[in-house]
Amino acid sequence: MAEDLTPDPIAELRGEVRDLTLAVKTFMGTLLFVVCALSARAAASVMYIRSIFTDMLGGQPLPALTELVIRSDRLLLMVSVLLLVAGLGALLLRIRPAIMIVAALIVVALSLLCAICFALVLPFLTLITSMQAG
Repeated sequence: MAEDLTPDPIAELRGEVRDLTLAVKTFMGTLLFVVCALSARAAASVMYIRSIFTDMLGGQPLPALTELVIRSDRLLLMVSVLLLVAGLGALLLRIRPAIMIVAALIVVALSLLCAICFALVLPFLTLITSMQAG
């Protein structure tokens, strides 16, 4: 009797799904790392920029969002690190919906990064607006 040596299509498909899942998790983990690193760097540099903004605006108060980001720079830094730890933990512990958890954390980290960057741009917009008015 001859044995059937044809590969099992189900086993091949499982292997491909496993490889694809690993690739997606690796990509998402890398993306989360990059976004969290950028937001942590932005949060860490905020305290050094305060004096520049104060001098640049010539005594005008800083915009409220900029003031909030400056006052909570350490909290923003800790949140960036915690998002990274939570996402990598979900991936490494093989939690079932890890991809969805990491996707949500990426959205939160991107929102945090956008808020910090917008807060750092607001003083420049205030300066430009005051120059146009004056």
